[in-house]
Amino acid sequence: MADNFYASYPVKGSGGGGGSTSRKVELRTVTSIEASSKQMILASTPLTANFTVLEIAQAPSQFYGDDFIVSSNILSWSGLALDGILGAGDRLTIVYN
Repeated sequence: MADNFYASYPVKGSGGGGGSTSRKVELRTVTSIEASSKQMILASTPLTANFTVLEIAQAPSQFYGDDFIVSSNILSWSGLALDGILGAGDRLTIVYN
């Protein structure tokens, strides 16, 4: 079974208009409403959802598709490995582009 590795780094533009290639970092604390609905709304929609990185303070690495998913700008853990584990007050770092 192959492991996927994703790297994120700034890209120097070639001068054209184009969109932003910068990373977005959200430092969040799960609210009671987010914990009960098992989802949260991100500030923006990730360009490539499965490249989203989720880190939980004091926890091991989280994996897209196993632990959480992103659809449009909604990060969800319902029915996934974080379901029943992630709760109100948990501090998250979410990185996407």
